Amino acid sequence: MQKTLQCLVLLLLYCYSIVTLSLSLFSDYALMNQQKRVFVFKGKGAQDDYDRQLEAYGYHQHFIPVLGHALASLDVLIDIITRGPCYSGLVITSQRAVEALQLAIESAGPSYARVKEAWTHLPVFVVGPQTLKALQSLGLGEDSTITAVADKAVDLCPVIVSRVTRLHPLLFLAGDKRRDLLPVEMTKANVVMEEVCVYATCEHPKLRAHLDSLEAPCGEDWSVYFSPSGVDYVLQAASFNTATTKIAAIGTTTAEHLRERGFRVDVVADRPDAVHLVQAIHHYDTQQPPNTP
Repeated sequence: MQKTLQCLVLLLLYCYSIVTLSLSLFSDYALMNQQKRVFVFKGKGAQDDYDRQLEAYGYHQHFIPVLGHALASLDVLIDIITRGPCYSGLVITSQRAVEALQLAIESAGPSYARVKEAWTHLPVFVVGPQTLKALQSLGLGEDSTITAVADKAVDLCPVIVSRVTRLHPLLFLAGDKRRDLLPVEMTKANVVMEEVCVYATCEHPKLRAHLDSLEAPCGEDWSVYFSPSGVDYVLQAASFNTATTKIAAIGTTTAEHLRERGFRVDVVADRPDAVHLVQAIHHYDTQQPPNTP
């Protein structure tokens, strides 16, 4: 009888140890998955590079559309486009500006081919690889006409100054929240620039609903921001605690704005694209010890 009780006790202890180990492993697995959540504050494209890169590194990404856009001054842009280029170059710094340009060209109707051809040979100065991709899909950004591509406007300024002719003004298709850098630098260099505000940025209509549906972030999560205005709209919603997460910025402008708002920025992409941003996040995670409660 005593041996039977001893065997039963040993069996119960063994079962208890198995259960305890299983719970510990499950807890570690759950924590590991929790540590890899990434809140990406942008809309998700049909074939999104950020989605592919984050998945490749084992992250669990949540895309939250932050910005909405409304076209502006389209009638002014249509008039400029249909009259034909009388400019020394075209400056485009965002995909939204490309969309406005496309609508203006398409509005030419029967004269579409002639109007597009006239603008195809104008020198173009572009900020950002995604802007370049959008311009090339429109058929305007051919290698022969792309005078310069830069990751940041500050890097584009000296190139414009050195290459543009002063005989005609530059045409700058801008948004309502553009920074003063380009206009100020062109004025300093005596380069005349005609600016047309072709889109306005606003909060995405579903941003607050998306934020309310998220689980509360923790210290091992990432928040990824792509623009100063995106930062402001998320903070205004006041339902997502960015300060509890690690923070990544697509570039120095967004990083500077985050710091001005009082946040620590853990990662800034070397170049404003998915590959460099996700590599920076992964490198940080592999170099830093995990945050413990």
